[in-house]
Amino acid sequence: MTANENHPLPELHEGLLDNAGLAALIRDIGTLGEGLEVVTKGGQVARATPGPVSLDEAHDRLRARELRAVQFRYRFDKDEWWDTVTVVPNGFKLVRIRQDWSTRA
Repeated sequence: MTANENHPLPELHEGLLDNAGLAALIRDIGTLGEGLEVVTKGGQVARATPGPVSLDEAHDRLRARELRAVQFRYRFDKDEWWDTVTVVPNGFKLVRIRQDWSTRA
């Protein structure tokens, strides 16, 4: 048995969002997500902004390009999801991972 058979990788999806797509994502997370945690990534040196950041503030700061990336951690439909939104030149890159803690040691 290989390491990947013992610990399969989590389900992952990725895509590119424009401003409207980012707004729809934020709206869906705010409406449907439970237990939301927002983790920010500042510039190339800053790891995270101190203190909690609201969903709306993270959205505004992403659009203004004040943040490098934001990770939204939430529960939806009995699963835990981590959506990482990174600022890219032509919009926002979304990487969505479904966390499955039962397969991890």
